Amino acid sequence: MKIYDISADILSAAVYPGDPEPELTRVASIGQGSECNLSALYCCLHNGTHVDAPLHFLPDGGTIDKMPLGAFLGDCRVVSVPAGEITARTVRERFPADVRRVIVRGGGKAYFSEEGAAEAAKRGYLLIGIDALSVGIHGIQTPCTVRCSARERRFWRDSSSKTCPTANIFSPRFP
Repeated sequence: MKIYDISADILSAAVYPGDPEPELTRVASIGQGSECNLSALYCCLHNGTHVDAPLHFLPDGGTIDKMPLGAFLGDCRVVSVPAGEITARTVRERFPADVRRVIVRGGGKAYFSEEGAAEAAKRGYLLIGIDALSVGIHGIQTPCTVRCSARERRFWRDSSSKTCPTANIFSPRFP
């Protein structure tokens, strides 16, 4: 299996509106007499390439440490979609049914509608990644995720462990 690193630098990646800008501060320096160089990082946990734990949107959702690593390892298909809403029709026409992991390439401007998310939930994917700042747009990202998790019990979620791997991937380096 060929492995692609599609992670983005945490200090230069786009920041979700309202989230704090990342800051890297030198707290110790060999040049200033310290025995080592040491820096501190301040940022939101949703900067750069990251995975949203179920707890991000679901009050009883699992924490990131409960997510099985297997969801993130294995064959994956990159699906190109136009900017804008990913509808149920988009999912039916463009998303493969024969894979467990999908990464959506929409130029950072595609997002799931509630109906599109519900259709994707029916596919039973282990992981859906997207190159946008969020899986939905402001105002519908929570209903999109919660509706699919609760109704289908399977949208970026394994009902037995309450995990729903959603990866936000900000990188032009898609394979």
